Amino acid sequence: MNFMVEIIKDPKVIAAIIAAITSIITIFILKPFIEKRLFKFKLVEEHKYQQRKLIKEVLAKNKINLLNSAEQLNHRFWNFRNNHSKNWHLVKGDYFNKKNYYFNSFIYRILSFFAWIKITNKEMIFIDTTIATKDDLFFIKYLQIFPQIMCDLFLFEGFEYDSNSSSDHFFRNDFENIITTLIENEVVVDYAKYLNKLDNEMGNLKEQYSRLCNFLDGLSPNEKRLRFDRLQLLHLTIIAFLNKYGYDFQYTDKEKIIKIIQKPRISKLIDNYEKLIIRGKLNKEKEMRRLLEIVKTLPNKKYSAYRN
Repeated sequence: MNFMVEIIKDPKVIAAIIAAITSIITIFILKPFIEKRLFKFKLVEEHKYQQRKLIKEVLAKNKINLLNSAEQLNHRFWNFRNNHSKNWHLVKGDYFNKKNYYFNSFIYRILSFFAWIKITNKEMIFIDTTIATKDDLFFIKYLQIFPQIMCDLFLFEGFEYDSNSSSDHFFRNDFENIITTLIENEVVVDYAKYLNKLDNEMGNLKEQYSRLCNFLDGLSPNEKRLRFDRLQLLHLTIIAFLNKYGYDFQYTDKEKIIKIIQKPRISKLIDNYEKLIIRGKLNKEKEMRRLLEIVKTLPNKKYSAYRN
């Protein structure tokens, strides 16, 4: 017995016993636990990698078309800003006349931009976009905010407006129905084919299409309606989008942004616009944050004076 006690007191024996116990714990308890955790971690990371890869593939596939359509609409907004008083967009209800180039091409540029957004969103419908990389997630948030600028009544909070009339906003489903007519085989049709559709598909959606046309027909910054304000905010958002993701030649500097905000006048909805951007979690994106900071620093801005 004493012999056994002496053996146990031997440091080498104690070390061996501890090593044996450690091995047993590691093999039968810790190893399965660690392997299980590592396996779960590996599955999660592989899922994230695959989903992020799919997101990047969809965005890369459609990015050029989105940027090009955004740039074309941006140019038209600049042209309209400088020439709205010439009333090239005043057609007095003649919405299906193919000779009204300025009006028809304006409508087409709006629809084609939103059609590319719809195509991109559709391709991501089965992808987990919540785990996108930071830049890709901001890209997705831009795609989500654009339709809201055209359709969301949140922008009209504090103003007297008949939400059932849809005179200065769009019912989301109606707007998407019109957009869908420009999509064939997952691409947006060209302007020539769009004109041909005025007699066919657009005719079938005559009432809905006419609402969009009425939105643009005779639009003026001097009227009491709020439709100009929506388009001005859409223009600003497109500029932030192009500044973030576009080419260097598509970049709009601070001085030009100030011109868009102030001339011909500041949007009546500018306060609600900032709230909409914050609600959409887009205010932390660099170019959008820069845009909102420019708005805040403008002198003599009196948004309340525009309220009814």
